[in-house]
Amino acid sequence: MSKFPIYAALEVPEIWRYDGKIARFYELTAGRYHEIAESRFLRRLTATMLTDALAQSKTDGQTAALTAFGRRFRSEN
Repeated sequence: MSKFPIYAALEVPEIWRYDGKIARFYELTAGRYHEIAESRFLRRLTATMLTDALAQSKTDGQTAALTAFGRRFRSEN
């Protein structure tokens, strides 16, 4: 989060952060970042969906997690 002012100065519209447990999305509004639940750029992608996929990749492996994530993302769209 210490780099948020740098990203704001570069006008990066959205940041995704993962701390090893939880994914969070942030949107730049009026020069500051605010947490949002859903990505503006990948509609219907929520931070919860990403958190779940990353957790699954730790237990089931990346291939299984990617396959499950793709199915879930397509069914949500």
